[in-house]
Amino acid sequence: EALREQVTLVVSPRAAFHLVPPDARFAVVARGLEDFGPAVDFGERLAGAEAAQAWLDGAPLLGWAFEQASAGTSRLIDAREGLATFAWEDADDTRLSVVGIVDGPGALAAFRAFLVEHGWSAIPPVQGLWRYEHPGSDAALSGATSREARSLDVFVDRGALYAVDAPLTHRLPGAQARIAAASARGLESDGAVATSLDQLPSGGLVIFSRAPEALSWRFVTAAVRIAGDEARLEGKLHGKAPLWAAQATLPGTRLLSHAPEGPLVVAAASLPPAELAALLLGAPGTPRRKRLELELLAQGTDVERAVAAFAGVFELCVYADVPGFVRSTLRAGGRPQPQGTVLFEAPVSSPEPIEALVDAMGRRWELSLTKTREKQLRVWTGLAFDRPLEAALTGESLFVKGGSAVDGREPVDLGRALAARFDGAFTPGHVSIFLDVGQLRRELLQPRLMPDVDPRRQLTAQALAVTLLDRVSQLDSALFDLSPAPEGATVQAVLRLRPKE
Repeated sequence: EALREQVTLVVSPRAAFHLVPPDARFAVVARGLEDFGPAVDFGERLAGAEAAQAWLDGAPLLGWAFEQASAGTSRLIDAREGLATFAWEDADDTRLSVVGIVDGPGALAAFRAFLVEHGWSAIPPVQGLWRYEHPGSDAALSGATSREARSLDVFVDRGALYAVDAPLTHRLPGAQARIAAASARGLESDGAVATSLDQLPSGGLVIFSRAPEALSWRFVTAAVRIAGDEARLEGKLHGKAPLWAAQATLPGTRLLSHAPEGPLVVAAASLPPAELAALLLGAPGTPRRKRLELELLAQGTDVERAVAAFAGVFELCVYADVPGFVRSTLRAGGRPQPQGTVLFEAPVSSPEPIEALVDAMGRRWELSLTKTREKQLRVWTGLAFDRPLEAALTGESLFVKGGSAVDGREPVDLGRALAARFDGAFTPGHVSIFLDVGQLRRELLQPRLMPDVDPRRQLTAQALAVTLLDRVSQLDSALFDLSPAPEGATVQAVLRLRPKE
């Protein structure tokens, strides 16, 4: 009687994370090559075709992989295993790229031919390490962005093709041995990182970065998914505890609840002032923070005391001034002169340190300000960088307006509208920033009655501004949002492009 046994084997591609060594400081990973193409197309529309091509030219292995994937017939690369680009902490001027392959010799030969075709010169190989050099480019001669001379070391390891791109004068020795000695699990060899990567949404690109030692979080992981005209990032900054305690909005009228309609930028931070100061000015003790503290101390104020005097909610709006832009641009002979308005409001717990801070900043930047007092109200008026500035400080809040008047705009509840649109952004505990390029474009396209300006010159100035805006990017809007979580903070970002015409 024969004994029969049936064995079923399931073969699946390795996760692309194994391609990146666990000591990488920063990495962008495409889980599959099908995710890389849409990212390149989105980047081309976001930053322009020339910028996207320059990025690919600066990472020749990724450019070659994109070319192979675009052909759709390549038997050299493993489309399911993906690719990555990463950097090490001790070699921040060196970028490493890697792509999964199924035919080592064939892929190596094809990539070497690609390099020669794109101006790289081969030099003698060393122990399986193929070496290339590129002379760079001269912007004065080529009309393109200058690129310094580079070296490229190419080798095959763990079923993948690696390229080490470094300045020719600072070639990174030992990269091949360092890759070979790394854990076969790559980034996933760290249990906490592996768990975080496993919890990310499927598909798309993955971003990984370690935090500098001075910060309270260890690393960040995020997934970027692209669908048509939108790229959405979802991730987490990992720490042992919430990065800050959620700060509830204080009673009273807030700027965003009655802000003029049509802002280009909206920003709100609802977190302890010390945390916001660390984000904007640097952590206490850092060189940048120390320099500012010493400069303002010389002007008569203590930055730490002033920061503690804020109550923990900060709101800002920025608006375009198209008539002002047209007039100033025409006066400047056609050279673009952006004009607009900035509104800022923050509640305070103690007005005296804030008053000293405003006075010190006026002296530090040599602003032409006049201060008046009336009971508990302090008002500063004058010019800041040749633009009108008004600031009002009460026992409850600081309000600042810089630039043109915005009286003709209807007040709306921006905070509620943006919170509904972006999954809770702009609510208590969040740090949120929204950029609306589409609003700027709509205002530039809007016909306006300006009796003191020749209508033809006005329309020409507005049309040229729109053309310049479209040439720079197809971005329509962008959101960035950070909020505390039990172990760190969650982060989301949304980029939307204008629909293709």
